Amino acid sequence: MIDLQVLSYIIVIVLSSIAISTSLINNSINKNNSILIAVYLGLLILVSVFISNIFSKSIIPTINNNISFIMTIIGMVLIYTGYRFILDFKIKSKKSIERKYPKIIYKINEELSLILLFFSYYAAILINIIYVAPSIWLSIFELGLISVGISIILIIASYFILYRKIRTPKRMFNGIFGFFLMLSGILYFTLYMFVPNLQNVLSQNMTPLSFPETNMMIYILIIVLISVAFGFVFKKSKRFRNLF
Repeated sequence: MIDLQVLSYIIVIVLSSIAISTSLINNSINKNNSILIAVYLGLLILVSVFISNIFSKSIIPTINNNISFIMTIIGMVLIYTGYRFILDFKIKSKKSIERKYPKIIYKINEELSLILLFFSYYAAILINIIYVAPSIWLSIFELGLISVGISIILIIASYFILYRKIRTPKRMFNGIFGFFLMLSGILYFTLYMFVPNLQNVLSQNMTPLSFPETNMMIYILIIVLISVAFGFVFKKSKRFRNLF
């Protein structure tokens, strides 16, 4: 039976790679530049993995103790990124943004979805490499090499498959891709927050006076507060109401 850590790692690699290749198509980046971007991202992860391998004794315990919280935050970033793509599908607000903000801020705002997506890809894969490597008896650098190789192949392969098969208009494509990112974020949230805690509850004999661990309660409290804040922002946002 496959371990939950390994299963989560595989899901993160596959979903992140597909998301990157899809975003390259969505931004009309040609084949050669897409391959270069995939290689550069792989090299960035390899350099980070190499540094992490040197300081593995201090990094691994930190990641292991906070994996649920870190991946939940990444999941929320993906949900927000998906929301931005869907927003772009429904609303064209470039003129109002350009008038209100300086050019550099306008440019950052325009590319924020892509920036958040690349950050999520990088952070999710790097953290999962560090987290999973000890459980399958590989060094962080060895698993990093394998992960980068698989990810680059997946990005390039899915790019060419999607490039040939998808004929959806770009604005409609934004909406579909945004929905995919939101589902990925919810999946990360489920895999790293609810499933491990559910396993702990089912594997322990809790007495009527037993209470959850302090860390778990803090994570749940933070997530509830963030969810309430997001809900308040979405409720007040005219742009979000226009989605429907």
